[in-house]
Amino acid sequence: MPIATLIGDVRQARRAPDRDTVHQRLAAVLTEVNDQFDPVTPLRITVGDEYQGGFADRPPWWGARTAAASSAAPQTGSGMPVARPSATRA
Repeated sequence: MPIATLIGDVRQARRAPDRDTVHQRLAAVLTEVNDQFDPVTPLRITVGDEYQGGFADRPPWWGARTAAASSAAPQTGSGMPVARPSATRA
């Protein structure tokens, strides 16, 4: 089974006035995405504001990418955009 790996990073998170809030919101968004898309390897924060996970097929991966990228930053109040994750096929 092919795996689509999603790797993402919150852009300019170090410049956020309240990094803890950004980190908490990212964790909450990743939980929501995991619940909605049921990845093979759940999305998780790896280091700082970077995250990754694995999906069995590209369509769920693409939806997860869109949800994570559009949901994390706006609700933090930080104004820090979420980077567009890159993908690799294993």
